[in-house]
Amino acid sequence: AMETITLANVFHKPGTLKKVGTYTEIPDQKVVIDIYDASFEKVLYTQKTTFTHAGYHTVELSTPMELDDYAWHRL
Repeated sequence: AMETITLANVFHKPGTLKKVGTYTEIPDQKVVIDIYDASFEKVLYTQKTTFTHAGYHTVELSTPMELDDYAWHRL
């Protein structure tokens, strides 16, 4: 059975979010990136991707977002 790994980061800085960084531990790992408001109550954006190799990855968002307080969450 595959294990699900969840990561989250919260930021309190206004600006344009264009990319997020994350890592994978196995090849062909499917990742869902959710951008939430800082209270984790509302999903503002979701993007899915698959990484063919394990390691650190930078994910460019399909739609850059203007944000103040926000959190990003990875499944």
